[in-house]
Amino acid sequence: IMQKFVYDNMVKRFKLIDLDYKKQNYTKYFIYDLKPNKGIYNLKLIDKTSTTVSNLLRAFTHQPTPSIDEFVAVLENKIKLKLGLIIE
Repeated sequence: IMQKFVYDNMVKRFKLIDLDYKKQNYTKYFIYDLKPNKGIYNLKLIDKTSTTVSNLLRAFTHQPTPSIDEFVAVLENKIKLKLGLIIE
């Protein structure tokens, strides 16, 4: 059970495919959103999907990794944004 924005991020980040809901799949996702209701929030089912363990393993273990230079550049940029530091 997860919120839509979390689910969408996971699908995009891991390039998940074949997520149509199938009863026989063991991994099921129930996508909810929060809907205001008189000062409280209720869960509202938005969608349900499923996948196989092998599909998840493929997605999680076959992710491209950035080059060291690219990785360091991203980290430096995040540090600059967060701390306002100048890195030379």
